[in-house]
Amino acid sequence: MPNVEKDSWQYRAIAHTMGNSTPLGCLLLAVIGRNAKHPPWFGLTAEITAEGLVVTSFTHRSGARYDPWVFGPVEELTAAFSRLADELKLNDADRIELFRQVRQWVARDNRRDIRLHFTAGG
Repeated sequence: MPNVEKDSWQYRAIAHTMGNSTPLGCLLLAVIGRNAKHPPWFGLTAEITAEGLVVTSFTHRSGARYDPWVFGPVEELTAAFSRLADELKLNDADRIELFRQVRQWVARDNRRDIRLHFTAGG
């Protein structure tokens, strides 16, 4: 990913979530394909289990790696990014792009009911 421009939603979101100093900031960096120079960080891809849990890897500040790391239910993931989009007052195009990147971060979705897939609105 090229450098994030200061007026972009990505830059605003990184600043708002304080980068990798918060769990949501770590998650955001993973979703947009960036990681900090030093851990903590989440994996650059995730998977949704048949039970609807988001699973990725996690590297702790100490350097310890946890793989798999269960983030939680997919509903928590979509709710977290919906709140972030609301807090940043993202326009429709930026909100759609944020959720496109969230969907892209999820490399595999093992849920059986496709109606459960998350959408741009959360």
